[in-house]
Amino acid sequence: MSAFPTSIKYDIPVVDGDAMGRAYPTMYHALLYVYDQPITPCALTDAKGNVSVIMEADSPVRVEKLLRTTAVELGLGCAVVARPLDGEVVKRYAVPNTISQAWYLGRAVQLARRSKTNLVDAIFATTTGRLLFSGKIVDVRRDISGGYTMGSVLLAPLEADEMDESARTTANGTQQERRHMLIPFQNEYLYAAWADADGAARPDGIVCTVPDLISVLGQDGEALGSQELRYGLRVSVIGMPAHPLWKTDKGLQVGGPAGFKLDIPYVGVGEYSPPRSVIEEFGTA
Repeated sequence: MSAFPTSIKYDIPVVDGDAMGRAYPTMYHALLYVYDQPITPCALTDAKGNVSVIMEADSPVRVEKLLRTTAVELGLGCAVVARPLDGEVVKRYAVPNTISQAWYLGRAVQLARRSKTNLVDAIFATTTGRLLFSGKIVDVRRDISGGYTMGSVLLAPLEADEMDESARTTANGTQQERRHMLIPFQNEYLYAAWADADGAARPDGIVCTVPDLISVLGQDGEALGSQELRYGLRVSVIGMPAHPLWKTDKGLQVGGPAGFKLDIPYVGVGEYSPPRSVIEEFGTA
């Protein structure tokens, strides 16, 4: 983001990036606020013109709680906007080229579908990451608490007669993976860990945690949100490294396991690699 490109339709600057580089369940998980940029004044409105403005609060966490309380009163169909920030602040703390990254990922998945080639390989030809597990969903547990969907999903390895030909050939040449994988979530996936068939954690432990991105993919390559998980779905679990701003002490305190009150260490899946820019590759001067 050395310079802000301009929208063709609206002739205003646009930012190829976002404030998280992944999904998190709250506003205070935006890197801008993790690194102490102001969030207030902050305004919330519904479609009927009801507006609530928070002028000041003692922390971004308190802002989030106040907004959620008001959103319930307004029927949950709301839009919120926080304090505008200088362009230099956005350049310093936003994750660059994530809009481009989404475009490249979508194109890679679409081309893999058309050519009937491996979807996970197509994704990793576009972005850095690692395949964590392939199997099927055998249990999903959910609970709605404080406006969040809390729960976990348990994955089991496929049996030989459930595999496609390529997977069966690979399994015949190597020891077939028999461990299960447990993935707890709070709207988004918090960590992935080896487990027994009953969901009990195994001593070989944690495979990946936040802030690295854990994504559960369906057979068509679409990412499945926690609300879309259901028994019997065949899935692949991938992990992608978080931006370096998340891996500092300050970033891990908010976006790492400790930020979700998990007494586990941060476990990553590799070094972050900046996404390519669609503008730089296809744009004109």
